[in-house]
Amino acid sequence: MKKMVMIVLLCAVAAVFVFANVIILEGWSSWGGVRATARRNTVILNGRFTGAAGFVNEWLNVTELKGRTVILEIQNAEESTFSNNRMLKITMNHYDELIIPSNVEYLIEGEYVPSSYTQIEFNLPETFDGKIGLVFFNATLTNLEITVTYR
Repeated sequence: MKKMVMIVLLCAVAAVFVFANVIILEGWSSWGGVRATARRNTVILNGRFTGAAGFVNEWLNVTELKGRTVILEIQNAEESTFSNNRMLKITMNHYDELIIPSNVEYLIEGEYVPSSYTQIEFNLPETFDGKIGLVFFNATLTNLEITVTYR
């Protein structure tokens, strides 16, 4: 009986990983000095830059993502250097509208998520047009790992 329960639990855990809703990061564009290595829904970012730099996709599936909650899992942020603790800001649509994460209490300068966050959640409204951008400012990124899923 115990073996059967373990098998069922292992299958349930495996199903979560196999059927998780992911946003594929391969094919996204980096700009301003960011170097990106993407595999499936995880990207590792490196680079040193002054001013703005980022990682963006303008052709995401609008029908699939409108009204969804996107989750960014951040790892290894402590290895990077962020000016004034500004890790990143998130933009959407072709006019680069600021996204306010639902789980971040305070945005630095009204825009940037502090570097202490390891998970960032935000909702994509019905006006979402397919573009999401991650923007960094005056930073040195050292193997900053971001994994993206949605629900």
